[in-house]
Amino acid sequence: MSLYSKRDAEKLASEALDPQRVHLTCGIHQWSYGSKNKYGKDIPPVFKCKQCMMVSFMGLIANTPPDKRQETVEMLEYSIHKLIEAEKRAS
Repeated sequence: MSLYSKRDAEKLASEALDPQRVHLTCGIHQWSYGSKNKYGKDIPPVFKCKQCMMVSFMGLIANTPPDKRQETVEMLEYSIHKLIEAEKRAS
């Protein structure tokens, strides 16, 4: 028994082989931006994994419209600095 229907498998194969598409994946957890389980629900990244977070950030930026990218990068930079400050206070 397959997890995917024939139509879904063909769609996945065509997307994976599309030369215009880039797939970023965490090499440790095999997580990629926009991953979904067999029920169609999002699969979250491993938040303590640097590679998962890099894939998440790059996917977010790549899927942001060009006119909003600078704003998104600034938001991410601000958030990362706040996380670093919180980590320093906790240590």
